[in-house]
Amino acid sequence: MTKNSRFSRLCRTFKTKSDYYIYDVGTGKVFQVDDTLYRIFNTLIKYNSFKKLFEINISNEILLEKLKEVQKIVEFENILKAPTVKELTGDAVVALDDRLLNRREQLTLELTEKCNMRCKYCIYHDGQGGYRNFGNKDMTFDVAKKAIDEFMRDSTKSDQVSITFYGGEPLVKFDLIKQCVEYCQDTYKNRIIDYSMTTNATLIDEEIADWLANLKGLTHMLISIDGPRNIHNSNRIFKNGEGTFDATMRGLNLLVKAMGEEAGSRIGINAVFSEELTKEEIESIQGFVNSLEWTNENTRITYSYTTVSDEDVEYNGIDSEREVYLRSLSETNPNFSIIDKINYSNLASSNNKTDYFDNVSIDGDDFIKRLYFIHNRFLTDEPVSQYRMNGCCIPGARRTYVTTEGKYMPCERLGSSPKIGDVYNGINIDEVRNHYVDSFRKEALKYCGNCWAIHLCTFCYMNCFDEEGVRLSYRHDKCEVNRIMIERCLSEYHEILEKHPDAMQVLEEYSLI
Repeated sequence: MTKNSRFSRLCRTFKTKSDYYIYDVGTGKVFQVDDTLYRIFNTLIKYNSFKKLFEINISNEILLEKLKEVQKIVEFENILKAPTVKELTGDAVVALDDRLLNRREQLTLELTEKCNMRCKYCIYHDGQGGYRNFGNKDMTFDVAKKAIDEFMRDSTKSDQVSITFYGGEPLVKFDLIKQCVEYCQDTYKNRIIDYSMTTNATLIDEEIADWLANLKGLTHMLISIDGPRNIHNSNRIFKNGEGTFDATMRGLNLLVKAMGEEAGSRIGINAVFSEELTKEEIESIQGFVNSLEWTNENTRITYSYTTVSDEDVEYNGIDSEREVYLRSLSETNPNFSIIDKINYSNLASSNNKTDYFDNVSIDGDDFIKRLYFIHNRFLTDEPVSQYRMNGCCIPGARRTYVTTEGKYMPCERLGSSPKIGDVYNGINIDEVRNHYVDSFRKEALKYCGNCWAIHLCTFCYMNCFDEEGVRLSYRHDKCEVNRIMIERCLSEYHEILEKHPDAMQVLEEYSLI
């Protein structure tokens, strides 16, 4: 441990129901340890002082013996040597110009601000995290065409590209969707284009369903539905306050009928949950999913939680009093991460990928992704000095969000943030570099450099910006919850290894997806 460095950034302790472990930050290695070593490491992490070891209930003789054991592990395994974090790097640092000029991947068109529904938790209500309010603006075909042309020009080295239709409710502008698709089919015949859409499905009739089913390249229709009628209608309502369940199911069923056997692989479901959902409600939603006869192992069932306004939160460091309190709540609240618990049970009884995905479950794919990230984590014999920008993409390259007026934003999920160009002047590479690379790295280094989860974190730019630029005070409390979740993932992964090693085959096969 170097001078002025905290022990807590070098490693992390975690445990399963039967064993104790140490995760080393510098190498990614994980070691199983006994209870005594676990207590020693926990003390060093908490107090950053060897003197505190003499205050725990361990005899001096055993303590000396255990410290010699640690010394041997340090020497032979090169652990506890994570270099100081001097900078964050990634593709946005080393390949920004090439990615923005040649390898753009996804274009998201905000066709309209209009929506025929007024979901109680919608991000476009007042006070929802810096997003715009409900509006009446529509995108013109001229704006859409300019965005498409520039996107296609700047993606010539991408084998395949995606165009996503967004709103508002995108089917309010079904004619514009058809116009955009027909333009792409006529103008870019030699390009492989995937189309996708998120919709509430209430406007789908036979004509729309048939057109969507016959659209070559429409790989994913994400239907917003929260579960059975009583749960769905509690939040997802029309402007007059009536529930939308029947209208959504009518549209969904028409689409399923039109797509036939392809429905399971081309249609997905996304639900929005409140934090207060109980185990019984989750099981009711899962029962609803199980009742959908068209789903199969390829059907993605995802969820998100209601969005709240970003607020400045003071940074209190790693394992602050607030974080310790949140961790204790997560351990005692039976409803905390209940969906993960359901998927864990599913994985524990699976011997291969087919077994697992045959049981279509809420967030089943994302649960496996999180465990796969642990399974396929950064792992090396010698600690390395390179630290990446977590889960940050290259704004404008991985995706570009085009507002109805033609402004370019990094992502539809980002909320208030600096724009990165427009359809009239193109992507402003200097603005991307200034706000989302240089300024972000400088600010993030202050906090990520002290975090034990730096190699395991997948956080992106969300909750990091306002219209002026970087504002990481929005994210400090989210980082605390994220560390708790990463620690839980480490525990779940190693408990699977201990008790259900055959289930590891699911993760081995997942890399082939």
